[in-house]
Amino acid sequence: MLDLVLVGATSFLLARRAQRHAPQPIIDEGARRWRATTPIVLAPAELHAPEGASDLPRAIGDTRKSDRDFYPEAVERAAAECFRLVHTALVMREAGNIRSRLTPEMYAELKGQASALKAARRFRHVERLEIDSARLAALWQERGQDFATVHVVSRLVDYTTDSAGAVVLGSKTTPTRVAQHWTFTRPMGPYAWRLAAIEQR
Repeated sequence: MLDLVLVGATSFLLARRAQRHAPQPIIDEGARRWRATTPIVLAPAELHAPEGASDLPRAIGDTRKSDRDFYPEAVERAAAECFRLVHTALVMREAGNIRSRLTPEMYAELKGQASALKAARRFRHVERLEIDSARLAALWQERGQDFATVHVVSRLVDYTTDSAGAVVLGSKTTPTRVAQHWTFTRPMGPYAWRLAAIEQR
């Protein structure tokens, strides 16, 4: 059923900096701004990986001091799963089911995107979604938290329809290839990862 639901949605959680740097159509008077075909989400400056975060052997060793069972594959799987869940949330225009997978800030962004779609009577669609790769790119510890950035490469057909089913943005036939950095966080230790930021690359 999840695969069937995944006929919709990309381009999510546009935050302040993305809005400043990318022109986006206004979906309705007074509504949030959103972009239909390019998924870009703010990676706040405080979440940028520090120098040395890409030295994965050292960073993995540091992480295993508080989580001896840590392996990159775990956070990579979490990223791939969260990728599909976030898209599904936008298809359904409902973020509540994955609230526990997101930081409060990211939940607010996703909820806002879902509400904006409802207000504009628009529907996101993604077809032929494939995740080509999800690879750990950076890992670090800061302020008592673990942070992990996963480079996610995907292929998808992305478009938006109105309430009558007419395509208003995007294309039903032209696929796009998207490369993003998804950053996750958790308290230091063997805890579940939560999505903290997404950045277009």
